[in-house]
Amino acid sequence: MARNKGLIPSGPAEISIQRKQLKAIIESLLPACTEPDIETGVPFKAQAIIANPPAYGHAHVAEALGVPLHIFFTMPWTPTYEFPHPLARVPQSAGYWLTYIVVDLLIWWGIRGYINDFRKKKLKLPPIAYFSTYHGSISHLPTGYMWSPHVVPKPSDWGSLVDVVGYCFLNLGSKYQPQDEFVEWIQRGPKPIYIGFGSMVYIFFY
Repeated sequence: MARNKGLIPSGPAEISIQRKQLKAIIESLLPACTEPDIETGVPFKAQAIIANPPAYGHAHVAEALGVPLHIFFTMPWTPTYEFPHPLARVPQSAGYWLTYIVVDLLIWWGIRGYINDFRKKKLKLPPIAYFSTYHGSISHLPTGYMWSPHVVPKPSDWGSLVDVVGYCFLNLGSKYQPQDEFVEWIQRGPKPIYIGFGSMVYIFFY
């Protein structure tokens, strides 16, 4: 996304990389919801699932486990007439709503083999028919978007299942004590400046 500024990969090699990444994500979902804690070994089984849309296998794991699913995300993934899908660049407002359907379908067509293999072999669920209308949409799921409604208000065509819930913040680390080596490094030279760009793949230190 950072390199291509959209959905279309830069070349054939990029498609292969993306498919492998999606396959790894899909295959990681069931263990994340059913396997013991990797640090303590305490048994675990999810009673509910909170996921973001690009996890893609979330609805299938929730179906297999019989647990509720709630979507949270930092980018709009629910169709609206007010702005386009973040992976699609469409200048005409008349096409905004359609971009969500097109992106959903393109991704679904690209991963349906992985999904059906996952459903049959891991989840013991029947596969989704080739001509099924299902294409990965989250419109029927309760969804919270994590940005301020003062920045982007909730679109008027999003129903009661969807809301803009504001930003999420961790508790401030007021009791944090850095390691001595870090303190010495800071004190040796001029104060460093950190510049970050969210979840982009490039981070710079000066």
